[in-house]
Amino acid sequence: MNDYILTIEDIGKAFKTEEGTQEVLKDISLQVERNKVLCLLGYSGCGKTTVTRLANGLIPHFFHGNLSGQVNVNGMDTRETEIAALSDAVGTVFQNPRTQFFNTDTDSEIVFGLENRGIPREALRFRLDELTEELHLSELRGRNIF
Repeated sequence: MNDYILTIEDIGKAFKTEEGTQEVLKDISLQVERNKVLCLLGYSGCGKTTVTRLANGLIPHFFHGNLSGQVNVNGMDTRETEIAALSDAVGTVFQNPRTQFFNTDTDSEIVFGLENRGIPREALRFRLDELTEELHLSELRGRNIF
């Protein structure tokens, strides 16, 4: 395993639009070392979200279009690796916390990732109890996230 958690090499990305094809990224390369933080800054429409979607595997698995170059996360080629495996190594934190959530109650939100992996309900309950005790979150159980 190398010293990089994320490697993007010579990425080009274009989306199909009603007018034709819109190039979003051209010849982008970057490497993120392990235990480092990367902050993407730029004006609206410059490609920040596209880079994030490349890193977490949403491109090419869910957002299609023309894609060239190579993206590796923790040594895994994002084109060849299932999203579930990629999610063990990379996640996304959104600018607006309200868009980060998939459920409106705390218990469901806490076990969301495990539930999507098909973990049996009994194991979900056990892990929820264990996690909330370990992180001292018991007073937040069963509440609306807002």
